[in-house]
Amino acid sequence: MDPFMGSGTTIVEAALKGHAVIGIDVNPLAKLITDAKVTPIDPVLLSHRVDCMFERAERMKGTAKAPFEPRASERIDFWFPPSQREKLEALLAAIQAERNGDVRRLLMCGFSNILKCCSLWYPGSTKPVRSDKRRRNPEDPFKAMSRQLRIMAERNEELFEYWGPTSAMRRPPIKTLCRDIRLMRLPASSVDCVITSPPYVTSYDYAELHQLSLLWLGYAANHQDIRPSFMGAVHGLHPSQHPTRELGSNLAASIVDDLRESPAEPHLVRAVTKYYQDMWLFVRKARRVLKPGGVLVLVIGNTVLRGVLVRNAEALAEMGEKQGLRLTQVIRRRIPLKSIPQRRDPVSGRFTSHQGGTANAYPEEYVIVMNA
Repeated sequence: MDPFMGSGTTIVEAALKGHAVIGIDVNPLAKLITDAKVTPIDPVLLSHRVDCMFERAERMKGTAKAPFEPRASERIDFWFPPSQREKLEALLAAIQAERNGDVRRLLMCGFSNILKCCSLWYPGSTKPVRSDKRRRNPEDPFKAMSRQLRIMAERNEELFEYWGPTSAMRRPPIKTLCRDIRLMRLPASSVDCVITSPPYVTSYDYAELHQLSLLWLGYAANHQDIRPSFMGAVHGLHPSQHPTRELGSNLAASIVDDLRESPAEPHLVRAVTKYYQDMWLFVRKARRVLKPGGVLVLVIGNTVLRGVLVRNAEALAEMGEKQGLRLTQVIRRRIPLKSIPQRRDPVSGRFTSHQGGTANAYPEEYVIVMNA
């Protein structure tokens, strides 16, 4: 089980090794992407349906209108020039007209992937920044979609060869859920291994980063409405509403105390507090679902906020031990190749590519292995 499956890497790799897998994520995009990654489609069929989709989209240019709510439409106009929106609406309508559900899902993934490069989103930015003076013009949506689908078709063909009807390998049971792990009632002692990389404290505002896809694909009329569902989210809380649930770790409590005594803004203290409370709920869920002798593997990084060392790895290990798990291995490794920016905004605590940020936000990560 991966309760923070994200783009589905762990689910795919475990399934390719023949394991039955369960993926969970509160972000609907995670389910869409993962389901597409683990569903092989006959390459001949896919090629034909892609051609049909483009033919439909060409006919629909100038006439297709997505039924956005006013708030979503206003936000989309902010990011997309009228000519780009017209072409994207034609593509979306053509995709939605596809009758084959597996093909439609793959096309939706491709569409989601091209939105930033077809918008006024500043290239390379780790947060939503609009720029009318981009270093390059927004890409043509039809050309971007064609390029993206060629890449996805190659990957699909590899998967089809592995799990297709003529292959000796059979696709194991794969279950994906768009759910909040904190609110789920999971069956006790039902999983052999939980492998996951939880969200990093105060780093990414996933609702903001994924807003284009969330709006275009109809997952949210206002991307800010789904912010509270993400781990550690404090958006919408009144400053006087300090969460009171248990943190589950003495170290986590001391980190929060140190932040309160530092020059940290109150919102940052609340965010870290909420994050540890959420992670405590997750660790309890993971412990419950593990079979006797099962394994919990966490990939997490430490960081520094306002001069305070935030020792996430040790805090999560302490939470596991409080739940009766036994720490058996800790692997520390540098992460020079990750797409995570190496700087942090000194005020908000979020990742940034700006040179004014604090360097080495997450220079290394820890792989924590715990046994039930």
